[in-house]
Amino acid sequence: MLNKKGKLELELLSKLFEKQQIFSQGDRHNFWDDEHISKNLLEAHLNRDWDAGSRKYETIKKTCRWLVEVLGLKKGMKLIDLGCGPGLYCSELYKYGLQITGVDYAKRSIEYAKKYAEDNKMDITYFYKNYLTLDYDNEFDVAILVYYDFACFSESDTKELLKIIYRLLNKGGYFVFDVQTPKIDNLEKIERRWNINKGGFWKPNNYLELYQSRYYPNYHIQLEQYVIIEEEGNISEFKLWERYYSLKDIKKLIKESGFSIEGLYSDLTGTPYNEDSKSIGLVVKK
Repeated sequence: MLNKKGKLELELLSKLFEKQQIFSQGDRHNFWDDEHISKNLLEAHLNRDWDAGSRKYETIKKTCRWLVEVLGLKKGMKLIDLGCGPGLYCSELYKYGLQITGVDYAKRSIEYAKKYAEDNKMDITYFYKNYLTLDYDNEFDVAILVYYDFACFSESDTKELLKIIYRLLNKGGYFVFDVQTPKIDNLEKIERRWNINKGGFWKPNNYLELYQSRYYPNYHIQLEQYVIIEEEGNISEFKLWERYYSLKDIKKLIKESGFSIEGLYSDLTGTPYNEDSKSIGLVVKK
């Protein structure tokens, strides 16, 4: 970002914050396995009292108990957790006698999950893998994708993901996931801010953080964009996209994918759904 004269290229910086092509990528290919960022992500996941990387521990326990009850899960049934992170849901669900597989594309989190399972004598299978590349056929009774991860994909990737999940489930198997709705407060408000950090989430050394959120109302999609400028002029850009689904839109998508909706909730602890819900928890069946 510095030119040959050592000056900041403000014009180039300004272009980074122009309206972005939907689901265009910044440096996210480095996001999950960046040595510094992944350490902070894992710490966020493991904080039991913070809804950051993962839900609070009490919510995770409540979700797992509800899943077992609402799906009538029995000992020995096979469940796959897509985007399992450090295995918090996997470890909890294992207590119910299920055969658990966890998949995540964050190496540090998967390594933690494997070690935790080994140390606690839990026979859980973990894979460091992009779940958009899974090739199982009729293997699992349940697939879960929690904390709005379903909404982080382009339209084409979302359809491909649903095909993959449909294929990996046994006939009569369940897919359980959640999304946020356009009822979220202040969704259309453009927010911009900046901070100077003496080491923080993005980098271990001093850096300037520029942030922007932008909503695309025609698509119900929001972008959270971070531009990180280090003292020597290095620049990194991170784009976090999320799609918000109305009940009508998610129903249409599920029907087109060949699933049937078995249950609608406001979250994945079983809270009843209503038209003002800011999120939707879904139980769909193959």
